[in-house]
Amino acid sequence: MTTRPALRPLVAAAVLGAALAAAGPASPALASPVGACPTVGRTLARASNPTVRVYRTGASLRACVAPRGQRRVVRLLDTWSSSTKVAVASGSVAWTTRRTVGGLPVDAVTTEVVRTGRTWLRAEDAAPSPDSATPAAADRVLRVLTDGRATAWVTASGVVAAAVRRIDLSSTTLYGAGVPGTVPYRSDHTFFLRQAGPAHAAAVARRLRFALGGDGDECGGTVDHQLLVPGWDTRPPLIFVYASVPWEAKGPCG
Repeated sequence: MTTRPALRPLVAAAVLGAALAAAGPASPALASPVGACPTVGRTLARASNPTVRVYRTGASLRACVAPRGQRRVVRLLDTWSSSTKVAVASGSVAWTTRRTVGGLPVDAVTTEVVRTGRTWLRAEDAAPSPDSATPAAADRVLRVLTDGRATAWVTASGVVAAAVRRIDLSSTTLYGAGVPGTVPYRSDHTFFLRQAGPAHAAAVARRLRFALGGDGDECGGTVDHQLLVPGWDTRPPLIFVYASVPWEAKGPCG
């Protein structure tokens, strides 16, 4: 099996900058003056490039984006509760919403682009379908994370899922040591990546992370946007490549 080598440190920063530059219904904008984000409420998450603050005021979950020199946008995202989990990156916010179904707590997962208010993910059932014969299932989310291109999460039952904002199946692969590269089962924007089981769910959730890989040198190459899915016991870690972005040097190279 062919794996994708990590980017060489010499070009990693330049490739990352080039990749980020390439990078549903809108929620209402609450305010739009030029300036920094409001300081009211309790901050839940922050990010830069652009500046985003996610916070709560009472039971309201809100987000503000304030690009330098541009008008800020403040949005009401959802109802906040003590079970809400939040992640923010690259101008997008991902969060969970707790509800009760049949007397049991279950979570939905949402991702929105703060500036436009566009919701590109709303997964009412946190455990996505593993195949065409099995429906998605209600579950609780242990952790959610996003990089703006994709949102990933792990459920209490150990399901590892990822939703991709813009899907290109030619650049979508799940692989690992001794594991042939395959395109995982997908329902709409959401991919079923792995079932770790309840006993390993918390450990897998803690170690789940995004990364960059691919082939490249000072003249250019390809950047792979990856989700690193941890292994456990004898099960190997997996890598989910959800986007591949060509990169070329803008000046002399070689």
